[in-house]
Amino acid sequence: MQLRIFHNGSVFQEGHVGQMSPHWHIKIWRDGCIRGEIIGRQTDFKAIQRIDRQLTKADITTLFAEAESMRSRFVSRQLQPEDVVVESSNDDGIQFTFAVPPEQQTDTTVLRFFRVLNRLLQPYA
Repeated sequence: MQLRIFHNGSVFQEGHVGQMSPHWHIKIWRDGCIRGEIIGRQTDFKAIQRIDRQLTKADITTLFAEAESMRSRFVSRQLQPEDVVVESSNDDGIQFTFAVPPEQQTDTTVLRFFRVLNRLLQPYA
């Protein structure tokens, strides 16, 4: 089983005015391996940074359990630039996909998931 989590930030929006936000995608496997890419502030939004690291057992448990519990609260929808999309899959294919809109990314019901996710991405953002 793996989670694919991504954020289509404002990096690629044509004519975007104002503060840009990172564009990233990561895959997390049940064994804690995390791989992905981010285009963010550290490179002034001009270069891709690779993410390749190992998560702790606590982080693995939190991300997978919280994603499973969040799936009934959120749905797939027409994506907006600041949505965070979570997709779970296994050998049989995609199990579920949902998008968390920006206004709900600080909600107490998703706090544990986003606390771990933000901590993982912070060094690259």
